Amino acid sequence: MRLAGLITGVAALLSAPTLAAANCPIAAPMAAAGDYQLSYTLTPALPAVGQPFQMMIQACGPANSAYTGPILVDADMPAHRHSMNYKPSVISTAPGTYVAEGFLLHMPGDWRFKFRLAGANGPVRLAHGPVSYTHLRAHETGRNL
Repeated sequence: MRLAGLITGVAALLSAPTLAAANCPIAAPMAAAGDYQLSYTLTPALPAVGQPFQMMIQACGPANSAYTGPILVDADMPAHRHSMNYKPSVISTAPGTYVAEGFLLHMPGDWRFKFRLAGANGPVRLAHGPVSYTHLRAHETGRNL
């Protein structure tokens, strides 16, 4: 029975998609601060309000090297002065490449993605946005919000 479980686990690892290390420097970073830069994509690309989504992050650090430290990520609504009701989890999948899961934008409006990296001299804060999700809600309901 143990051998069957081991074989199943190895097969799952081999069939899982692998992400390449970050290609540094990033040609068109979405956020930058000092020697740090990052870019991301969302899955699905246009998340609907109230639906979970994930973020694939590529991060570079000093000397155009792949960033390998921890990343914290959140989303907030600057106009409303609040964040998401959920805390995403972030795992590293390759040097400079991360997957963040557990995002859910609970209301339409302008959201900003915020990132915190561990720099040599303390936290490095980066942000991208705001990105409007009002049009997504209007599309879902057929109403003009």
